[in-house]
Amino acid sequence: MFWNAFALHESDNKISFKKIEDLIHSSHFTQSRTAGILGSLSAKDTPDSIPLLEQVKIALGNFIIEESYMTSSLLTDNMLEYADTINAINSHIDYLKKSTKRWKSLLKISKINSPARSRLTGYKYKFYDQQVVAFHNIMLLADLLGTDPLSFESLDDRIFDKNFLTGFYARHHKDSANKQSMALYDLILSNSDYHNDYKQISTADQEVLEQGVKRLTQLALDKSDFDGDGKISIEDIRNVFRGVTVVFKGATMTVENLWKSFGKYSLNSKIRALNLKIEYLSTNGVKEFLENVYKIAFDRFYDKASKFSNAFTLRALANQRISNTFPLSDFVNLFNIAQMKHIFTIQTSIQNWI
Repeated sequence: MFWNAFALHESDNKISFKKIEDLIHSSHFTQSRTAGILGSLSAKDTPDSIPLLEQVKIALGNFIIEESYMTSSLLTDNMLEYADTINAINSHIDYLKKSTKRWKSLLKISKINSPARSRLTGYKYKFYDQQVVAFHNIMLLADLLGTDPLSFESLDDRIFDKNFLTGFYARHHKDSANKQSMALYDLILSNSDYHNDYKQISTADQEVLEQGVKRLTQLALDKSDFDGDGKISIEDIRNVFRGVTVVFKGATMTVENLWKSFGKYSLNSKIRALNLKIEYLSTNGVKEFLENVYKIAFDRFYDKASKFSNAFTLRALANQRISNTFPLSDFVNLFNIAQMKHIFTIQTSIQNWI
């Protein structure tokens, strides 16, 4: 499964399992020896193999990081080989977890021992980790420019000030059956006023609204690049959602009518608010947009989110875990990684990654 990747790294087509064990042990990430069992791993096809496979993945991920500092290319054949091997190991680990009764019983015990908050709400415990909360809020604000897709209103910066009089932010799962997810692509940023209203619209229709806001934003930015007039109009909304209807609270309606009828402000006011944000973004960039338009959120979350993001950029290729706790796939896809490069200052010293 992984012999070829190590042979490639060492340029040694006759590499031994003993040499592979030494390489894994020398990895800065590795916690313990492999106890000389690599050669018999294929026969040890049980959950007992999983910790060893995780060590192999960590070593391969370290190879990707090393290689990235030896080339100016974003990807090399070697890096892709290491990443493909890690993906194969991940698939095998998933197989072991799903097919073994012992592992299933361990999962039940793990759930019983989870913090009470996670048991009661259905959310994964790490969903409440301070750095995760910060990362979610900064990335989701940037993703839709602080626009709530259900109401098409701009989120008020004061929802991040911890004052119950001004309301609170809400990280909303589009699919209520998937509350264990921490992935950005499964979440929408809303406020405490509208959070429960999302129960009245399907996951598919939420996706339609979310993608529509992104298309409108990009349309305005494209206009700005073309003629300097980066503004959207009601006509743009009609064109983006032409032939599309959504069902909200049991009623079928166009997106235009939804945004006219739901929320605190008129649709024209909502459009003006978004246009002002797009204008600021096109002139200043996304980080400056967050720092000035969402100053309360920026001051509260940005530093923590930035520290968290520095665990991603290189390790994303390897699907490594962050501090052996967070699988990258729990949080981001490649589009999110591209966004992060515009929002955060990613550290380049390898010592900051290991």
